[in-house]
Amino acid sequence: MSAALSIDADEARRFLQQHFRRSVGAVELVGQGEWSRCFGFTVDGRDLVARFGPHVEDFEKDRRAGLLAGPVLP
Repeated sequence: MSAALSIDADEARRFLQQHFRRSVGAVELVGQGEWSRCFGFTVDGRDLVARFGPHVEDFEKDRRAGLLAGPVLP
């Protein structure tokens, strides 16, 4: 099992609290694929998600695809 797939909600919470430098609430696993795990959480009343995985290129592809989002393509 890869390190990303072994991360649990407590580990995700610790990482996210360090990243955001504030309290993070309601961390829960919301999805999992072959290469990553996705956790939902709240920060300052905002609902967010974070995905953890070992393959940086997958995140780069997601970032590029996100640039295409607009009024007719969510």
